[in-house]
Amino acid sequence: MQQSKLKGFKFWQQAGFTLIEVLISIVLLSFLMIGVYSLVDNSARTRENVLSEDQEFVSLISALQRMEEDFAQFYTPLFYSVRYTPSTAVKNGEEGKTSRDKYIATETFPSISKKGQLIPTLVNEDKNSLVFMTTANRRSYENAKESRYAWVKYTLMDMEKEPNAPGLKRLVRYFLPNNPYAPDFNFDDAKPATLLNNVKTLKFEFWDAERKNYVDSLRNLNSENALLRILKVTIEWVDLAGHEQTDERILRVQWPYFDTRKDDQEYTKALNESGSGGQTNPEDSDEQ
Repeated sequence: MQQSKLKGFKFWQQAGFTLIEVLISIVLLSFLMIGVYSLVDNSARTRENVLSEDQEFVSLISALQRMEEDFAQFYTPLFYSVRYTPSTAVKNGEEGKTSRDKYIATETFPSISKKGQLIPTLVNEDKNSLVFMTTANRRSYENAKESRYAWVKYTLMDMEKEPNAPGLKRLVRYFLPNNPYAPDFNFDDAKPATLLNNVKTLKFEFWDAERKNYVDSLRNLNSENALLRILKVTIEWVDLAGHEQTDERILRVQWPYFDTRKDDQEYTKALNESGSGGQTNPEDSDEQ
């Protein structure tokens, strides 16, 4: 009975989407893909920009850190001794009494201390260069003919193959660990290591303890016996976006402070009071 009633009905079954529904879905999906692509592209560009900026600042920090390590181990015997002054006889052209009077100054070691140790020179030809001796050297491999002593030079050089950076330079570091007691420098034979590119200016300033201020040249220090303990480095450079950046760092040596001239005067006075037989300072004898 029921089956006979259902025979008069027709059932319509939908086989799929219509063409309009498919086109609408494609358009919506296209807009969605465009949004996803834009989001991924912006993320990739942001990542590249951040990495580039980070690389620039990492190079800057590494360069300043390298300077700080070298200068922290700046070496001179004047930290614990005084400069030896030739006797009056030597100044008059006569033969000196001690071996120190016979010392011949060189480019790298222009003078010696009272203890007979060579005093390395400190060269500041212009505001953007500095040469000094450091004990920061470490041998690359065992039994290498090197010591802890080495000559270091920081300066600016022209950029290589950078036509889009007119007037900008690169900060380089020369390092001479071989034969540090040679009578002259041989920086021309050394290969400079580039620490930072796109540098506009590099400036070294030296602390004058008497003036309580920085001076821009070693020649401007009040005394030729002034001992360099604090150095200020200022770097102006240009980032990839063309913005000028200025960074400054104060560098200090690790040696403790001693007033060597005062100590030497007190030592000489004590020897005279103790009756040393006319020898004011045993360091002046050739027995040492």
